[in-house]
Formats: sequence, structure tokens, C-alpha cells
Amino acid sequence: MDSQQYTVLKKTVCTLLLTAITTMLLLHAPVHATDTSSPSANITAPNWVIETVNGRTISLNEELQAGRKVVIVFWSTWCSHCLELLPKLNALLQLTNEEESTFIALNIWEDGNPLSYTKKHRLSLPLALKAESIANQYHVKRSSEVVVIGQNNQILYRRKPRDATEQVIEAIKEQLGLP
Repeated sequence: MDSQQYTVLKKTVCTLLLTAITTMLLLHAPVHATDTSSPSANITAPNWVIETVNGRTISLNEELQAGRKVVIVFWSTWCSHCLELLPKLNALLQLTNEEESTFIALNIWEDGNPLSYTKKHRLSLPLALKAESIANQYHVKRSSEVVVIGQNNQILYRRKPRDATEQVIEAIKEQLGLP
């Protein structure tokens, strides 16, 4: 192989590698386009009514009509992001006024014992089990989804797939007007 053939081969290999790397990066890059198939910020939230494990019935419409914002976390005991997020949401709940906001942990796709988990970790977030029907209404595709709903059933915030826990907490604080 002469030097001219070697140069052509080298350029071809480099071009193929660059194309492959670019393709991989594009396929794994976060998507920032608006997904109109699922409820997200500034879209009307579907109503729901559910009973917590403590026997309290929570209705989205009633909470909103009472002037409260509603913070929902869809979670499962097998979800590591959820287990990181729940204690921080619980701490945030302690900083809020019951008259201004309602938090609820909606357990979905569960194969563990969520009640045992919440008791063991002393979480005071209201907990409802088997909330898959509500998750379906909100087109939830993964556990650790967080939604904040305000007046007129408007979704004010919805966790993006790559939002870190601290970003989620800061977004919720902002929506609830907390420092």
C-alpha cells in the first residue's frame, strides 16, 4: 500500500468513526422538544379522587377549589430516584402551609411494601397505593415523576427525565413560593 492509498484509507476510517460518534451522541442526547401527548406545564390536569392509606379521601378538584396547589409524586420502592426524592419531599412538606398546598405520594407499579418503607423512613407524605389509573391519566412512563398543579387545574411543573433531585426540589419551591 502506497502513501496515497494509506491517506485515503485513513480519511475514510476517520470519517466513519466521526459519523458513528455523532450518531451515538444524537441518539443519547436529551430531547427538549415539547411532548404534546402527555400533560406538562401549562396544560390542564385531569381530575382524580383517591383514598390514602390513612383513610383520607383526596380530590384534586377539591384541593384546588380550596386554593391549594397540589404536588404529586408517582413512585415505587424499587426506584432509586424515588427513594432519594421522597425524604427531600417530606422535608419540603414540613416547610409548607397545609392551607396553601397538598402533597401526595402515589405508589405505582409496586412489587415491594410501600407502607413498610414509608413507616421505616418516617415519611409523613400522604400515601395512596395502586395509583396506576391516575398515572395513566397523566401519561406517566416512569417512576419518580413529579407534577405540581395550580389554580384552574394548570400543570405548573412536571419533572423532566434528566432533572436531578435538587432541581426538582428547587422547581417545587419556586412553584409554591418558598425560599
